[in-house]
Amino acid sequence: MDKILGGIYVGSVVPIMTHVPLKVEYHVSHILSCMKFDKIPEYLVKKGYTLKNIDLNDDSLYFDDVVDLIKYVNEANEFIDHAIFPNEENYNPLEVNFKGIKQKSAIFIHSYKGSNRACFYVICYLMYRFGFNLKQATYAVDRKMINNKMELSSNVLEQLELFEAMGGRFFDSNNSEYKQWKLTKCNEIDPSGQLSRQMIARDNNMFEADEDASANEKVVIEDKDMQVLRCKKCRQNLAKSSSFINHEPPAKTSKESHFFKRGGISGNRIVGVEKSQDICTHYFVEPLNWMKEKLLKEELLEGKFLCPGCEAKVGAFNWKGSRCSCGKWMNPGIHLQAAKVDKVDLVKKELAIGVDRRD
Repeated sequence: MDKILGGIYVGSVVPIMTHVPLKVEYHVSHILSCMKFDKIPEYLVKKGYTLKNIDLNDDSLYFDDVVDLIKYVNEANEFIDHAIFPNEENYNPLEVNFKGIKQKSAIFIHSYKGSNRACFYVICYLMYRFGFNLKQATYAVDRKMINNKMELSSNVLEQLELFEAMGGRFFDSNNSEYKQWKLTKCNEIDPSGQLSRQMIARDNNMFEADEDASANEKVVIEDKDMQVLRCKKCRQNLAKSSSFINHEPPAKTSKESHFFKRGGISGNRIVGVEKSQDICTHYFVEPLNWMKEKLLKEELLEGKFLCPGCEAKVGAFNWKGSRCSCGKWMNPGIHLQAAKVDKVDLVKKELAIGVDRRD
């Protein structure tokens, strides 16, 4: 095990399994386990350690190389806070600075090998508590890894970048980039789209909140850049711009920017090539509440969306993915058609409240 900063130690499960007297040798009072224990070692309880076991075997996204670590960051940070800075009145890192406060105890953070998942939570804590950016926090951990080498997987690095994009302080389960990351991972593991659908069926946070612009006027006033997509036919609000999944059109010289028509006996011979359009004709979005019934129908891997107000066709979905008119492949492909909706500034509706237009 290695001492990272003050009373923060990181390592593998070996000190636990070999009954190292952590309290005596390292003044450790708390243990954060980033792995599944079928049964917590009894001696840890008898010795009076304060324990927290983050069970990463989550059915919604748990595979050999892909584990949803980031959703436990807030509770992990809170546990570490109370271990090394006990009895503080305020722990909000945006309101108080603990850099000058002496750490009063020690904590051992471990995973099975101690080189990946345990390091993830230590890095996130340094960002959260001391305001480090990702590069600084990663270096601070790596340079102190003497007995064990830090080896962050691509999955872990992606989640660290997500946490930094969220501000590096708190995890937000409603963050659109996080939702898209989960959907992308599910489709990488299972290109059929079944896993994506199963995952959102279990996790209501995957659906964007109510799209009705009038639901929260305070938000409308504060976010002047917010826009909303409305059905052209009945003016029903369908999606806020906060639910958009933006994408960069592929380079015009790339293969992705061309649509290939295939034919022949085998169906694989290229019989024509068509260039992609310069303007995107789709708005790709997160799963929205009004789409839930259609998206979760077990027999449907693809289908069309009808406006909940007038039942006009407004979009479509394909769990296996679909291409935008610009050529970009989006997976999963959940979109509204630009020709069927109008994009307007959401604040305009708020400003118009109370105006009598009958004259």
